[in-house]
Amino acid sequence: MPETLRDVLLHRAEADPDRLAYDDELRRITFGELADAAALRAAQLAEMGVRAGDRVALVLPSGIPFAEAFWGLQLLGATPCAFNPSVPAQTLVRRTALIRPRLVVREGDLEAA
Repeated sequence: MPETLRDVLLHRAEADPDRLAYDDELRRITFGELADAAALRAAQLAEMGVRAGDRVALVLPSGIPFAEAFWGLQLLGATPCAFNPSVPAQTLVRRTALIRPRLVVREGDLEAA
């Protein structure tokens, strides 16, 4: 029985890898593909200095890239903190500062890494 969100993803990817996990109207991804993509994101985030217990601000629109980053952080044992990327920059800076994140991830940061 899964005990953490990380466990839920890994269990689902093993038990039902071909089942649709997300469809953001641009792309579709199965649980198996999501687990693989999350592992890639986890490795990228670890190279950027993220460790278990860290908070990471995800300033990303909803969609599969957000899901990949969220689940990558779950695999690392880090805490994702979601922020609306469409708020004014000054508001975003103020809000993200409140959580003292190890890293702020914006659109394109992980795809370019």
